[in-house]
Amino acid sequence: MRRFTILLGILLSILVIIPINAMADDNPNFSVLGPTNVTRGNTFTITISGSNIKNLYGFETVLNFDSDKLDIVSYKSGLSNSFELNKTGDNKITYASTKLGNADMVNGNLDLVTFTFKAKSSGTAKISLNTVKIADKDAKSNIYTVNKDVNIVISESGTGNSSGQKPTEPQLSELGNVSVQNGKATLTVDVNKINDAINSDANTINIDLSTINNASEKSVSIPVDSIKNAIAKGKDLIIKTEDANIKLDANALNLSSVSGNLEISIKNAGKESSLNGMSPVSNTLDINVKSGNTDVSVNKGVTITIKANSINDYRKVGIYYYNESAGKWEYIGGKADKVNGTVTFNAAHFSKYAAFEYNKVFKDVSNSHWAKDVIGVIAAKHIIEGIDNENYAPDRNITRAQFASMMVRMLGINEVTYKGGFADVKGDAWYANAIQAAYDKGIIEGDGKNMNPDKNITREEMAAIIMRVYEKMSGYKEENLSKTSFNDDNIISDWAKIVVANASKTGLMTGESGNLFAPKSNATRAEAAAVLYRILEKTNNM
Repeated sequence: MRRFTILLGILLSILVIIPINAMADDNPNFSVLGPTNVTRGNTFTITISGSNIKNLYGFETVLNFDSDKLDIVSYKSGLSNSFELNKTGDNKITYASTKLGNADMVNGNLDLVTFTFKAKSSGTAKISLNTVKIADKDAKSNIYTVNKDVNIVISESGTGNSSGQKPTEPQLSELGNVSVQNGKATLTVDVNKINDAINSDANTINIDLSTINNASEKSVSIPVDSIKNAIAKGKDLIIKTEDANIKLDANALNLSSVSGNLEISIKNAGKESSLNGMSPVSNTLDINVKSGNTDVSVNKGVTITIKANSINDYRKVGIYYYNESAGKWEYIGGKADKVNGTVTFNAAHFSKYAAFEYNKVFKDVSNSHWAKDVIGVIAAKHIIEGIDNENYAPDRNITRAQFASMMVRMLGINEVTYKGGFADVKGDAWYANAIQAAYDKGIIEGDGKNMNPDKNITREEMAAIIMRVYEKMSGYKEENLSKTSFNDDNIISDWAKIVVANASKTGLMTGESGNLFAPKSNATRAEAAAVLYRILEKTNNM
């Protein structure tokens, strides 16, 4: 009896304690993990999970639930060799558990308690975690205010499928079992069921993890042989959560030496803070694909679509990944979809990804400058750079090397080691590798010996380069136009007549006042930004 009294004192002490906000950086964080859809008459579990826990010997949770729709069936502590105490009243459960004797205190992550409920009537049932009390061995305790909810839709038998998928597309509940551990919900796919799905009439195999649980991290474990079977049948596998879709097609992953099960996980790490003109417009998603403890490598890229919101200008939104070794976010591209509120990109590796809207402001580009908008958009796509961190010099001439480097960045071409093929390009020049990449792709041409990298590019030279790029991006076939409508057509070089005429016809380049093209005039950095903008706009890559 004495031991019970001591334990009860640890668990339910009535010390006057000021509640602490559980969201502070150095405090524990608590989650309510459970399904979002169940069928009336079935049982389900709700797990209270904690992270960043310090010196836990005992704990108490206060949970509210809709007793008109739910019955409490059982409960199980996450502490081994523990003593439990449960008090259930109308719509409320106060549950406490403590270790015994000289057991070590818990630090880190812990699933505190798992409750089993039974859904007894249809409708939406709400379960709320109000507070969590953590006590150490000396019965010193803190109360953390949590106030987190999970809403569970209880449907009648046979009406639980609200996904809108065709009957030939297998539903998630048919594919396997869900487990929750340390705040992570995992769907383990049954090999026979996934193979039945692959052999069905469906063109894609959709696995929707958004309905299995409200955990911040979700994963699916799939037999590798089943994935290979789907690839052999020409079927894509699509993994969906509330925040992202991952599409695995025949060229996505390198599975040549992989066996067993493949686990694909997506962890929602919340939104980043704004930094250096970059505003987060999506949650940060930590995406990993493993076989056992081994990372699975990407083959030709994995298509990932991330949900985005609170966007002011979709043209300035892109995907960034967090470079752990460099300690910074790096731009990788992506295409924003204003209608669906998403950003889609091709991932060359698995990492932390987030969508940001980048508003780069140059001090020397005034609000009245004709190219202010296009300069801001192309800078947001990291295609153009300033002459320093604060200035762009929009009306300054642009060199052939500078323009070639912009083309390389716009096309997403990796720079390659300079081979030394031009007499006027030194290997240690900042543009040497970009020149080599552009030359290898047929974007720029030399005169056989020289590239003239530091020479200002003329408007007719710019026309030649952008038409090569436009053809690569759009499949446009250059028309044999021998004459333009410009008043200075007679001074356009013979070799440039066709490219200038096509650049004008496509709208990629426009004339100057007096219906002049000014072919021999030097192009400016503002004009370069404008033609880049038009290429992206016309090829639907904005």
